[in-house]
Amino acid sequence: MKIKLIAIAPEDGWAFFAQEDNIYLLRPPYTTERLVQVSKDIVEKAIFHHGFESDEISFDTMAELINYVEERFVEIEKAQGKGMPSLDELREILEFATDDVLDMFLTRTENELIPQRVFGPARAIATDLLRLDSVINNPRMRERALDILVKCNQEVDHHQALTDEISKEREQSWQRKFPNAAKGYPIAAIATLCNTVRQRGQLMPMAI
Repeated sequence: MKIKLIAIAPEDGWAFFAQEDNIYLLRPPYTTERLVQVSKDIVEKAIFHHGFESDEISFDTMAELINYVEERFVEIEKAQGKGMPSLDELREILEFATDDVLDMFLTRTENELIPQRVFGPARAIATDLLRLDSVINNPRMRERALDILVKCNQEVDHHQALTDEISKEREQSWQRKFPNAAKGYPIAAIATLCNTVRQRGQLMPMAI
C-alpha cells in the first residue's frame, strides 16, 4: 500500500500525505496519536496560505516517509546554522557593534533568515536589536527591526491558524459522523475513542 507525500514544511518537520482515499497531517513527534486526518481543502490552504511546499513522492512504508521528512528538516537546520553566530555570540557582538555591523545583521536577517522561514532566530535577533539605544534612536534601523518582528509574528499566526482550521474541521467531521454522541459527549472524547479504535487496527504503524 503506497504512501504518497502531498505537501511538506521542511523547516517544521510537518507534512501531508495520502494513503488509500484518506489524507493525513504528519508532525513531530511522529507517533500514531499525532496523526490527523484532514481534507483536500486544508492541504490547499497549507500550500497557498501557510508556506507548505507541494511535493509528490511515493513511499512503501511510513518509516521511509518519516526518514524523508526528518532528512529535509536536518538539511534546513544545517543550512540555517551556516554563516550566522549563535544567539549567545550574537548578543555579545551586538553590545559593542557599530551601526554598520547592526545594519549588516538586519540585512542578513531580512535576506537570509526570513526567506528561509527561520523565524525563531530572526525574532530573537530583532528583539535584541530593539533593546539597543543605537537602534531605538535610529528610526531606519528601528523600523526594520520592527518589520522583522511583524513578519515573524504573522508567520507564527499563520501556523496557529492552520492548526485551528484543522481542529475546527475535525470537530465538524465528528459531529457529522456521530451526531447523537456529540450531543452528550465532548468532541475530544469522541476523537480519542476513534483514534484508539483505529490504532488497534494499526492501518499505518508509525515506525520511528
